[in-house]
Amino acid sequence: YHVLNVCYVEAGWTINESRMVSGEAGASFVENDMRKKPFSSGYLLYGAFQSDGRWFEGVGGQLRVRLGEQSGPVYQVQALVVTTTPLTSDQKRQVRAMFEAARKVLILQVLAQLEKQP
Repeated sequence: YHVLNVCYVEAGWTINESRMVSGEAGASFVENDMRKKPFSSGYLLYGAFQSDGRWFEGVGGQLRVRLGEQSGPVYQVQALVVTTTPLTSDQKRQVRAMFEAARKVLILQVLAQLEKQP
C-alpha cells in the first residue's frame, strides 16, 4: 500500500483537496480533487483491503505492518475520473457509489482466487 497522491503529483497533477472519507461499513478511503494543466480536472478515490477482506486502515495500517502486527498482502483499489470541468457534488456521489460497489466485487473476486491457491 502506498499513498497515491505522490504518484499523481509526480505525473503532473495538482491536488486541490484531499480528504479521508468513511464509506459503507466504516471502510475509509481517500478522495482527491485534482487538476492537470492545461484543461483536465480529476476526481480520484482510492483505498485498500487485506487478504482477509478487511479494509486496510491507511497510515495506521502501514505502521502495524512495520511493527509486525499485521501480515499478508494488501490490495489497493482506485478510481479516477478525468473531465474538462470539475464534477458536481451529485456526480461525485455517483462515482463514490460506483467505487464502493466495485470494491465489494473486487474483494469477493480476490478472496475467491486466494481460496483456490494451494
